[in-house]
Amino acid sequence: MKHLIGIIAYKNSKSLEKCISILKDSSDIVLHIDAKTNIALFEKYKDDVFFIENRVSVSWGTISQVKAELSILNFFYERGYDYISIISEADLPMKKGEDINQFLNQKIGFEFIGFLDKVSYKTYDNVKYKYFEFLQGKNNSLRKFYKTLRLNRLFKNNYYSRLPKLYKGSNWFTLSRECVGYILEFLQNHPWYIEAFEYSFLPDEIFFHTIIGNSDFLSKVYRFEERNEYISSLRFIDWGNSGTSPNELKADSVLEYRSQSPEALFFRKITEKSNFSKYEEIIKSGK
Repeated sequence: MKHLIGIIAYKNSKSLEKCISILKDSSDIVLHIDAKTNIALFEKYKDDVFFIENRVSVSWGTISQVKAELSILNFFYERGYDYISIISEADLPMKKGEDINQFLNQKIGFEFIGFLDKVSYKTYDNVKYKYFEFLQGKNNSLRKFYKTLRLNRLFKNNYYSRLPKLYKGSNWFTLSRECVGYILEFLQNHPWYIEAFEYSFLPDEIFFHTIIGNSDFLSKVYRFEERNEYISSLRFIDWGNSGTSPNELKADSVLEYRSQSPEALFFRKITEKSNFSKYEEIIKSGK
């Protein structure tokens, strides 16, 4: 079983350095570095990872996130891997790479992607109407003004009526070669689909889920019947009371998080104030 780790990064974090150190001997790793970032900062990893050549300038909440993920999925599919796990530079493995691969090998046939139980009308509006670049970004006051006054109603998405039922969930996932192949073939046969999300808000939480949700692969989603997006995606994320950004987690508290989510393979969002030496000691000891 060949497992590829795809990492979307905009900075050279301590988490990224530790993640590569721990996983490089058990899985291949490919980095997508934000086009706005100086790639020379990642030169030290050149012997341990692959790099996506055609980099995307990634902006939060835009289609650029999806395009960065697609560049990794194409890299994955062209090279014959069995599973792809997409994470960020703020993620770390909760187990040794060998243990992660053993788990996936035992679960071949499943897709590890989380789905929300329901899709709100706000999510539909995020796709039904256009949100131009100047309206994107976290806590954008212009976007709030734009929506409150219903100015978005003036700019409808012409592709919206062609879309199937929308599905939503976490944009960090682990998918099989068969599922990724289906996604890429779907996009090749329906070139309008990516255009339908070009000006949508937070498309990375909808884009892939909608393709999978309207296919036979939905029945292969791991523990889908529980409707818990983090159980199904094998991620540990603590949102606390926030709806926009997860709480920061300490790398060296990995055993505590693992007790709460025993099957999780990765956890995020890792604070740079973590004790990474202690974390590495825990992981490599196989505790």
